Amino acid sequence: MRRLLTVILCFLLISLASCTAKNEGNTKQPERKTEAVRVEETTKTQKITEDEQESEPVEKELLTPEILMEELCTYSDFACMLQTPGCNELYNSQITLTEPVVKSYRLSNNYTGEYIQLLCLACEEDAKTASETYNGFDYTNRFGAMYLFGSSSYIDILSFLDYEYPASFESQPSEEPAADSVAGIVKAIEDATELCGGYYSEQLIESTKDNINNKFTLEGDILNLVHLTYHDGTVLRFVYIYEFESENDAALYEADRTAFSQSIEDGVCVRSGNKVIFGNHSIISEIF
Repeated sequence: MRRLLTVILCFLLISLASCTAKNEGNTKQPERKTEAVRVEETTKTQKITEDEQESEPVEKELLTPEILMEELCTYSDFACMLQTPGCNELYNSQITLTEPVVKSYRLSNNYTGEYIQLLCLACEEDAKTASETYNGFDYTNRFGAMYLFGSSSYIDILSFLDYEYPASFESQPSEEPAADSVAGIVKAIEDATELCGGYYSEQLIESTKDNINNKFTLEGDILNLVHLTYHDGTVLRFVYIYEFESENDAALYEADRTAFSQSIEDGVCVRSGNKVIFGNHSIISEIF
């Protein structure tokens, strides 16, 4: 009897252990299923996100004349100038454009003699027309509505694949400049002569100021500096216009440039308030 009870007890314990294991297995199975579903759902979400990212266009930074010129200046010691309206009129007379040239720049290296002209045009079609007009130059390139030509091989190696090219440039409405302003003096000279040129960049003005300070110390800044030129077939005619922050600085520079003008043929130097104008063209004496 005791042996029978022992057998029955063992049987009951084995049955209980089997049921417990079965129940544990049943509770774990839904957990594995839930984990699999979660992984599948995560994978689907990631795939949708990747598809959305692939379908969305990547926004590129707009290529500007400043970015382009900064890149060129990493290749060579270029001096940059914003060209005057007279230069733009020269381009307008040479190219059949739908709209006038909006603005233009000249980059030049005084040591190597290489130069680059950069035109910013009203539309890409005008830039294409400019490329047909100036395709005889050694090097040319176009980025949307910007067109470059000149003697520098760096024009050819420019690459801006990560940028969006400008499709157009809009001209800014301009009022008639005051006659005694730098823009007014430039306009008067360009209207009366074939002289044209450019406004010095801040970097060029700063280096010019350093050169002047080697002679005498300026009280203030140089606000504007314009260089106009024209070759009359015999002589390179030129006019410089300096605008100083301080009239005392202008008086000091007038004395310095008067001595210089007396040393060259047809040289003349005048001062109008805080502006000094000098060169070898008769227009200086005619206007002032």
